[in-house]
Parts: sequence; C-alpha cells; structure tokens
Amino acid sequence: MYLKINTISSENVIEIFDENFAVTAKYEKTMARNESEIMLSWIDEIVGKKLHSTRGIIVCVGPGSYTGVRVGVTIANSMALSLNIPIIGYKIGDVPDYSLLQQNTFVAPVLPYYDREPLITKPKARL
Repeated sequence: MYLKINTISSENVIEIFDENFAVTAKYEKTMARNESEIMLSWIDEIVGKKLHSTRGIIVCVGPGSYTGVRVGVTIANSMALSLNIPIIGYKIGDVPDYSLLQQNTFVAPVLPYYDREPLITKPKARL
C-alpha cells in the first residue's frame, strides 16, 4: 500500500494506492484550523494497523497554504523516516513520478515548495 497526503488547502486529502498505483480509497476532510493536531489522528483512523505495510509516501509539497504545506510535508517526512520507506514530493498540477518509490528505503526528505514569502506580520513596536 502507498499513502498520498495533500494538505495544501483547508480541504485535506488522503489517498491509498495499491502496488500498481491505482487509488483504492480516498478520504477528504475540511480542516480550517489545528491541522497539526488533527492530521495524525486522522491518518491513524484511516491506516491504523496497516501502517507498517505502507511501502511509500507521496506528498504534495505546494504551492498552497503555508501552514498546510509545512504540516503535510513534516508528517510525510517523519512517517517515511520512521518506517524507512521512500517518499516523493510533487507540486500541485504535476504528476508524481511513482517510479522513484521503487527504491524501497528512505533516501532523503522532501522539501516544501512556496511560491511566495509567508504572510507573517511584523512584531508591533514596543513603547
């Protein structure tokens, strides 16, 4: 089984693929806030005890919500490293290169892709 994670917007998607990369299940959940607190328990609900049969992870690296991208990429990298399985990232609109999952081991983490600077406000001046 392969796991695909997309958290670039408030509409989060998790897909399960078989060994031929055909989608066998798709789950969608709207998460406006607290993604990091909800995402892991949601993955556990979906995958559960089958987690150790995961052979690879595909994750959308952006562009999208700054926090959503960070949450999804961090969770995917952490899972791939802890399970010692390959991980690939893809940008929205691109088709993932599934052949890279044939490596059967964790090679390197994927990096998030941001198409602009984060919208973080400057600290207020202290009087």
